[in-house]
Amino acid sequence: MKYKVLLICSDFRWYADSYKKAFENNDCEVVLLASHIGLYKYQIFKRCFAFFGYKNLHDKEKKMAAFNEKVIRNARSFQPNIVYSILSIDLYRETIVELKKKSKMVLLLGDSLGQYIEAESNVDLFDLIYSYEWKDINFLKGKGYRVLPQMGVCDEKLYYHIPCEKKYDVTFVGKMYPERKEILERLIVDLQKVNFKFYGEYAPLRKPWQFLKWLMNRRARECFVNRNTSYNETNNIYNQSKIVLDIHCAQSTMGWSSRLPEISCTKTFQIVDYNPIIENEFGGNIVCYKNYIELVKLIQHYLDNPAERDEMAYRGYRHVVSMTVTNSIKRMLDDLVK
Repeated sequence: MKYKVLLICSDFRWYADSYKKAFENNDCEVVLLASHIGLYKYQIFKRCFAFFGYKNLHDKEKKMAAFNEKVIRNARSFQPNIVYSILSIDLYRETIVELKKKSKMVLLLGDSLGQYIEAESNVDLFDLIYSYEWKDINFLKGKGYRVLPQMGVCDEKLYYHIPCEKKYDVTFVGKMYPERKEILERLIVDLQKVNFKFYGEYAPLRKPWQFLKWLMNRRARECFVNRNTSYNETNNIYNQSKIVLDIHCAQSTMGWSSRLPEISCTKTFQIVDYNPIIENEFGGNIVCYKNYIELVKLIQHYLDNPAERDEMAYRGYRHVVSMTVTNSIKRMLDDLVK
């Protein structure tokens, strides 16, 4: 084995297993510790209290303490060469100090510091930091830390092309942030004849007024599926779409998330919100929009021109095919010894 790696991350969706496989593909022995600091689905009463504003701080602190004890315990028995932490907000500072005594510490900022300010408090303890957001890279470099770019990458075993019928005109899959909802809600009104399908928790039951508005709006019910998806379903949705929208979160303005290569790995055409980092990397191999009016025109154009759409989808695929989790870990292992 090349390295012994303690992999620390949240249990959010499938990313923990993807990174574990990526390390194993690079001849590493891996122990995966995935945290879940929030409320579990079975904690019904506490979830009800949370609905009415109760913060459940004791529950969170208890889980944090237990998880940090588990990390230290596993590190002592496993003796890793590398600790690879995604985000790190679930680790106490004293835990990181203890791990650093015998291991190289690597941090991947899977989200912008603008979303998790608390992550900044411990970055000084890491030997190497990666981020997909150039604002964070420049900020941390200015403080003297060793920071390298790592844009969104794809698990090619989860996202791939499936020959199938294109059932949907335009789809979107992701968390329904306000900036995304604003765009999607305008689209279903302005493009009435387009078959949209938007997957994500659009109007949750815990917000009854939003839920009722969704139920009472026929067009919204048709277009907003109002639930999250598994990676299997997401891959199928992408493959069944003529166009997939890629709309980044508001704090992501100088980079791209994993959604971009995940969509293009299915050989599906996507339209992504513009930023200069995407333009510099992809050039004419991906289609970007700069404002809402431009987005509408691009949707109409590419729905009417399937040959152009297929050509751009293939060019996007060829560009992202090497942007895999496995290759990103290989680069990290090379960077660590430089």
